[in-house]
Amino acid sequence: MSKIGRNKPCPCGSGKKNKHCCGEGTGGALGFPATAEGYNQQGNAFADQGRIADAIRCYEKALEINPAFAGAWNNLGIVMKDQRNFDRAIFCYQQALFFAPAFAGAHNNLGNVLKELGQYAEAIASYRQAQALVPDSVQINTNLGNILSDLDRHYEAIPFFRRALAITPDSSSLYKLAYSLRATGSNDEAISCCQKALAVTPDNAALLINMASACNSQGRVDEAIDTCQRALTIAPDYASTYSALLMTQQYSFLTNCDESFILARQFAEKFETPFQKTWKACKAEGQPDGKLRIGLVSADLRSHPVGYFLEAVLHQMDQSSFDLIAYANQSVDDDLSERIKPCFETWINVANMSDEQLAVQIRKDRIDLLLDLSGHSNGSRLLTFARKPAPVQATWLGYANSTGLEAMDFIIADPITIPPDDERFYSEKVWRLPETYVCFTPPALNLPVTGLPALTNGCITFGCFNYPAKLNDMVVACWSDILLEVPDSVLLLKYKNFDHEAERKLFRQRFFSYGVDPDRLRFFGASPREEYLAAYQKVDFCLDPFPFPGLTTTCEALWMGVPTLTLRMSRGMYGHNGELVMKSIGLDDWVANSVKEYKERAVALSFDLERLAALRSGLRQTLLDSPLCAAERFARNLEEAFRGMVRMADVHIHQQEILR
Repeated sequence: MSKIGRNKPCPCGSGKKNKHCCGEGTGGALGFPATAEGYNQQGNAFADQGRIADAIRCYEKALEINPAFAGAWNNLGIVMKDQRNFDRAIFCYQQALFFAPAFAGAHNNLGNVLKELGQYAEAIASYRQAQALVPDSVQINTNLGNILSDLDRHYEAIPFFRRALAITPDSSSLYKLAYSLRATGSNDEAISCCQKALAVTPDNAALLINMASACNSQGRVDEAIDTCQRALTIAPDYASTYSALLMTQQYSFLTNCDESFILARQFAEKFETPFQKTWKACKAEGQPDGKLRIGLVSADLRSHPVGYFLEAVLHQMDQSSFDLIAYANQSVDDDLSERIKPCFETWINVANMSDEQLAVQIRKDRIDLLLDLSGHSNGSRLLTFARKPAPVQATWLGYANSTGLEAMDFIIADPITIPPDDERFYSEKVWRLPETYVCFTPPALNLPVTGLPALTNGCITFGCFNYPAKLNDMVVACWSDILLEVPDSVLLLKYKNFDHEAERKLFRQRFFSYGVDPDRLRFFGASPREEYLAAYQKVDFCLDPFPFPGLTTTCEALWMGVPTLTLRMSRGMYGHNGELVMKSIGLDDWVANSVKEYKERAVALSFDLERLAALRSGLRQTLLDSPLCAAERFARNLEEAFRGMVRMADVHIHQQEILR
């Protein structure tokens, strides 16, 4: 094969001599042949060296010689994607596939670009074509598993992670499999995967957090906290380790408000302090009494408790006075997302934006007040809030505790959930709505409230549909005592975990250790929302866990005519959720003040079927008539809060200006 002389002009068109361009080669080579394949190889060498412009010229020269060269089209597509020239990358991959339809790598690479663009269905189709061509590719199986996992389609993702793991057993594949297993409630196997991976990479903080979440989901809260603390020791620069520990502490009796607040402030000192010098003290562009631009940052603008508490309120907001901008940090939208989108002036999917990119976008959008709806929960964007992209920032709804950030000006609460004595546990100023900080959206389903099951069953059925992490050892001990005091009573537990026999067996053993016959436990797994709500028809009344009581589940139970016995807890804002709901509907006597009182009331109620039946028949209407469902009134209160927060922040900035 002929070669171009080193001192001749390089035929790639760069204008350089060949020896200074494509003839330079790598590793001391004199250059590649002046053929399509030669230019393609030289392009690869340049790409490896980071000489992108030279790589592009070589690939284009290869394609000039051979327009049907699928490999060069694919390589050019890779470079274009890396340059974020996605349209050009897609064209290149499509050309590669036009000339080589069975080119699995091009199908896979096309899937990568489509995923980046949020075209998930098309990306999955590309990955599936690649996987059909090369079923034993670790990379392709992993990519397919990843996108399905990102879309919460974990049952579909698991087989691809298993296949990748069977081909190449490594900690990365074990982590991904464990994550999806945990998401489906298969915690035992998830923990096993994490343990295998940790045997190889013991200092992997992500694995430890994953394992902690699985332990927590089984009610093994103290073990989960220890694992999170180990992760934090290993990776103190990893923000998620702080958030994971803060979330896990909420389920434990061993953690008090002081400890959680100290950890939240440590998080802020670590991740907020570097940005404080970049903050700009500026007033909101909108006037407090004029039109305001309100940004909502959330990973849960969908069928999720946050979505259920937002939907009715958003539809009652005064769009002539407020422009709402959604920063949706979620990979996929659902039916609820589509129902609330018309409430927003703009809906931006920010899942693929970095925290800095999101902060830039928020500043560009001239937001007056920015709402955090995630806190330290999954999908958190607190590192965006740490950059102070909006003049006024507040946290609400998604995480009922302090974020720890000084950049977070306010936390939205109510008179019950943050009493005055608890304000010292919050870095934010407490803004109390007059009645309740939540507004429940009643399900748009035709489900009747049925009669009291005990009247036909001959026994009391207690229920709990909460996340099993809330069922710590003190809760299990308390509920066991109640079951033993109420003859023939049963406990119905419903959650996705209980689709798996290993999870059911674990809870049978936990209750058996306190003397409860395993046959007195009933388990229901995951189901569509209508079936989920219908399951309350089997329950006489619910037992609320503690110290982290229910909120969404309590409201849903009330809508189905089922009351919840709750325990008042002074464990941060979240500890008052059960108290808030039951007092908001006038059932103050369903709020116990001690574990002893809780047990006594549960037993007494179990023998008062007449009262339970009468209460059940009117409970849905009681809920609908309460502040918990007064969406229009709630929206006015929330709007006044927005204006008040902007007004207060403006006064504070004005005072600072005077002092300068």
